[in-house]
Amino acid sequence: ARILIVEDEASFSDPLSWLLEREGHEVVVLDDLSAGRREFVRDRTFYEGDIADQDLLDRVFSENQIDAVVHCAAKIIVPESVDEPLTYYGNNVGKTVALLKGMERNGVHRILFSSSASIYATDEEFKVTEESALDPGSPYATTKFMVEFILRDAAHASDLKALSLRYFNPIGSDPKLRTGQQIE
Repeated sequence: ARILIVEDEASFSDPLSWLLEREGHEVVVLDDLSAGRREFVRDRTFYEGDIADQDLLDRVFSENQIDAVVHCAAKIIVPESVDEPLTYYGNNVGKTVALLKGMERNGVHRILFSSSASIYATDEEFKVTEESALDPGSPYATTKFMVEFILRDAAHASDLKALSLRYFNPIGSDPKLRTGQQIE
């Protein structure tokens, strides 16, 4: 399958691309490079731009016959989300809706969403499990929660197949700076 990875803050494409390629998939990357680094893409097909740019999405989908999307594009700094909630809602929620519209228009019906375990409420020992109550504690976490609802509703109303993964620190940074978030 040909997989499109969309991102902006996660610098996720390199390790994820390796895993997908090892399983026989072809990877295409769309990243605005706001926190990622171009060299992480290596020799993979790469588009620099915004996931809400409909003309760019149409070009990416038409030039690559994409089978599925892995959505890792999000602003992720929790304290910043508290200071700038509207920026986070516009970026993380609004641009996801734009991405979904582009996918629908181009006949792409599968998406894997990088959600967050931060949507869970913590217990008195600051632990969470999959049985923990859902109670996002920041605008960042709320955006992830909202996107899960959007995906659920879109899947009920269309042919979309969506899966959300809730986790903490999915990659981290490589001490040699070969992967991971790179904020200067």
